[in-house]
Amino acid sequence: MSIELSNSYNDVIKLIEHSKNKVNTYVNSELIDLYWKIGEYVSDKTNAEGWGRKTVEILADFLSKNYPDTKGFSSQNIWRMKRFFETYKDDAILSPLVRELNWTNNLEIFSRSKSDEEREFYIRMKNKKNEIVDVLA
Repeated sequence: MSIELSNSYNDVIKLIEHSKNKVNTYVNSELIDLYWKIGEYVSDKTNAEGWGRKTVEILADFLSKNYPDTKGFSSQNIWRMKRFFETYKDDAILSPLVRELNWTNNLEIFSRSKSDEEREFYIRMKNKKNEIVDVLA
């Protein structure tokens, strides 16, 4: 096989990898949006109807039984979704930025940040890192 032909094949691999990255970005965006909406729903129910730990445990159990192939909806994670929504809902700057990060990065920032300023710093750094990786892809 000639070097020129091999380079053409590498170009196809780059196209495939680029498309896979776009799909992963889209899926992550939808997942974060789902977590945001669940957090908003639970926040609203907590405020309007007094939902508490037991109700969220029942919800998590319901989801587990009715969607056994779906992971990530433990009562602990549902409370994280609520906290995620409540932390960023009124922040016009950070709200769109956190939606660009994956859930693991958001949880990491949540657990390590002590202030809004520190959270903003980490969110911007993670997004900048993702932009650099995207440019290199």
